[in-house]
Amino acid sequence: MARRFAMRGSAPSARGRTRPARRPWLSPEVKAELRGIVFALLGLTVLLSLLVLPRHDNLVGSLGDRIAAGLTLLVGRPVAFTLPALLLWWALLSFKGRRPQHSWVKCGGAVLLMLSACALIGLATRHLPKEQSLEWAGVLGVFLAYDAPLALNLPRYLGVAGASLVFVAAAMAGLLIATGLLYTSLAGRVSAWLRAI
Repeated sequence: MARRFAMRGSAPSARGRTRPARRPWLSPEVKAELRGIVFALLGLTVLLSLLVLPRHDNLVGSLGDRIAAGLTLLVGRPVAFTLPALLLWWALLSFKGRRPQHSWVKCGGAVLLMLSACALIGLATRHLPKEQSLEWAGVLGVFLAYDAPLALNLPRYLGVAGASLVFVAAAMAGLLIATGLLYTSLAGRVSAWLRAI
């Protein structure tokens, strides 16, 4: 019994010898590659759904029509492209062997980034008719920034400048959480590149 508990990761045979623990079917490298393929497939599908060519049907068919219509309705057409960009970024990290930590937290960062971005566009387009503002900022952007009876209309409480600062800070936090890009590291790289010119 003592030997059984001492030999972790192995199983005793009929003669008392230990056998090595079974290896997983898929190695961590293969899992990372598969994860990258899934992210890349999703990202390219959403991207092609949003690319509407003149005099052509949606490149992804009726599924693409639904994806484009749903994203545009929620967050507006400009911010809708944030989703495929993030999916392709996660695919790149997976292909490089970097496993995403706390996936649900990163998804929350992506949601925060998209909400803040469409709210900023809602602030910029709040002087336009509601239909045009919906096209640019989506339902969520209009709800957060538009001056309407049922809208949250944060500028009413914070002012346009105060609401802009809050949305910019939230967008920066969402980008940091979703991508893991450190602003200090990015600033250092840009500074080094400028000195090298």
